[in-house]
Parts: sequence; structure tokens; C-alpha cells
Amino acid sequence: MYALALKNFLGSRATHIGLAFILLTGVVSLFIGKRFLAQQNETIALTTHHQQQHIEKHVQFFNSEMGSLLYYLRFSLVNPPDQLAGISIGQRDVNPSIHSVTIRNLESQKYDTDLNNPFNLLLGNLDFGFVIIYLFPLLIMAFTYNVLSEEKEGGTWNMIRLHARSPLQVLWQKIGLRMAVVYAAAALLLIVAVEILSLPLNTSLMAVVLLFFLYLLFWFTLSFWVAFSLSDDTALKPKKNKSSGTSNCKIWISSIP
Repeated sequence: MYALALKNFLGSRATHIGLAFILLTGVVSLFIGKRFLAQQNETIALTTHHQQQHIEKHVQFFNSEMGSLLYYLRFSLVNPPDQLAGISIGQRDVNPSIHSVTIRNLESQKYDTDLNNPFNLLLGNLDFGFVIIYLFPLLIMAFTYNVLSEEKEGGTWNMIRLHARSPLQVLWQKIGLRMAVVYAAAALLLIVAVEILSLPLNTSLMAVVLLFFLYLLFWFTLSFWVAFSLSDDTALKPKKNKSSGTSNCKIWISSIP
């Protein structure tokens, strides 16, 4: 039964489109994160080189005047990004990781930022964090909203109610298959992320993986509750099932910060 249900699910065109979209978007987001880390590291390396040249140049002019030397010197403060920043860029594109300051007007220098296109900042970055937070819940909704309705439309629900010991258990099995497929896609993307971003296998990465899987479990649980209302009787009402997709979308939109 599991093999047949899995074959029917994977044979669906919607499944192919959903998995292809999430995998492609995930890989693209990882390359965007890798490019961001490369740019940050290159900028830090250039800043270190120019800082040394800047100090040597001013020492030649003010070799005997320490006050004048400190007055004109510009110091670069660097906050190097962690490798996990390739997964979630956050606000590093708005708040620079390098600040060049002098001893003059320190208060105003705290708010200096890099020159960026404001339109690009408005659009944000397609990082892997965006794929996790927004696209995976949409994929889960697309896979689970019609778990019951497709049985009704196919004319097999009455047979399931007559012959199955627990019709709800059959639906749980279908949800479980979809969970296995989504978790497999998530695990594949995480393996690719470790390879592309050269992530160290430490406790921080394990915490990210754990939170990611718990987040997916939350959305599967929420989708199941919305679709079947946690009751055998209400789960069999067509009205509840027809509105489940809309209810899922409303909850997803309301959860956007």
C-alpha cells in the first residue's frame, strides 16, 4: 500500500513541479549566499591590505608627532561573517561588516553605511533562510491541502470508509509519505549547503538543522489540523476540506513578520 501511494504521489505533475521548484530555488539561494560570503571575505582582505598601507604612509609624514598621526589615521573595524551567514544573510547587506572610523566625530560615524541601490535593498536577498521560512510552508500546503478531497473526487473514499479499520489512519499514512518526501528534499538541500558553503559540522549547524526540521513538523501539524480539524467526524465534511487550502494560506500570510 505504501509503495502504491508513494508511486501515485511521485507520479503527480504537481509533485514534480513543486519539488523541482524548491530544489532549484534552494540551490540558487545557496550560490547567492556563497557569492555574498566571497564578496565579504574579499572586501575584508582588501581592507586589511589598505589599512597597512594607510598606516605606513601616515607614519612617514608624522613620525615624530603622535597626536597628529592619531588625528589623521583612519582605522577599519571588521566584523567577519560566520559561514552560516551564507544560509541567512539577514541585514548584513544594510549594516556593513566593515567600519572605517577616526577619532573625530565618532557619534556620526556609527551610522555610516555602504553605498547600495535602494531598490535592490527593498527587494532583499533570495537566501536559503527565505526558502526555509516562506517557500517550504507553501510546498507543504500544496502537498497536503487535497489529501482528503482527491480521495473523494477519485471515488475511493467510500471504499476506504467501508474496508479500512480507521479511515483517518489512511490519511495519516498519506501525510507521512508527504512528510518523508519533503524531509528528503530538505535533507538534500542541507547536504548541498554543507558542500557549497563549506559549513563546519559543529553545534551551530546542528541547531539550525534541528530548528529547520521542527519548523517543517509544525507546518505539517498545522496543515493536518486545518484540513481535518482533529476529528474523524469533522474531517469527513467536504466544506471543511474545501476551505482548508484557503485557511492555510491565511495562516501563512498572517505569520509573516
